[in-house]
Amino acid sequence: KTGYYLQDVSALPVVIFESPTEHCKPCPPNADCSSPNTTLEALGFPRGYWRASNQTTELHKCVASEHCSGSGSAANVEHSHRRLDYGDVGSDALAGAGCDAGHTGPLCEWCV
Repeated sequence: KTGYYLQDVSALPVVIFESPTEHCKPCPPNADCSSPNTTLEALGFPRGYWRASNQTTELHKCVASEHCSGSGSAANVEHSHRRLDYGDVGSDALAGAGCDAGHTGPLCEWCV
């Protein structure tokens, strides 16, 4: 449903329909949940915003950096492929995802 995202992709459809408010959550401010079957991992967000991992709904406005590329919906944005080591945080977390090439880290403020 537009304006919502699916929190747990492993939930069975029958379970989702039995408890929709437990599995379908309102789209966070500044996020894009307009694509069908949007999941937490696939939340869209615009250029100028950053999120720490694909497991959080918190979007942060990049006020000190112009290198936050958003979720990558723009076809011509080259993203950084550098990955930083943050221990137990997932492989997509806190890396170059959502940053222009040559930038990484929180709010894309680190040059690489």
